[in-house]
Amino acid sequence: MSEFATNGPVASKFVFLKDVATLPPNTKVRLLGCIVDHDTAEGQIILEHAYPKNAKPIPHVLVDIDLVLESIEPSILSTGSWINVIGYTRPTQRGVRKSKARLRQPADESSFLQAVLVWTAGALKITDYEITLEEQRSAQKNLISKSK
Repeated sequence: MSEFATNGPVASKFVFLKDVATLPPNTKVRLLGCIVDHDTAEGQIILEHAYPKNAKPIPHVLVDIDLVLESIEPSILSTGSWINVIGYTRPTQRGVRKSKARLRQPADESSFLQAVLVWTAGALKITDYEITLEEQRSAQKNLISKSK
């Protein structure tokens, strides 16, 4: 066993919402998104984040919140609320129960996340978040290229 091995959980990868569809299934991620639709009876929400600003269509992800629904304050799930989510990417939404209610299904079925933790983003400047995450990604790329 390596001296750096731990018995703790795998760290999440901080990503933009638009990146979820490109990640392999079962990747643990953390992201920020705005609730555009929700169906608490089915335990599902749809998040969007218009980044980059000119992205068409606006990136979105269907999030299954069933595992954390009992621990979430109902006010957090309001349409227009920005939330943080830690969860696992899933292959597609196929096989996931379809909402019997009004939940608007995303146009593509490739962005699906199983949430394990959800909390409010609070007061936040989205532009600052986007800049900081881009800087973090750039720094990670530099570290990887230097280690090769």
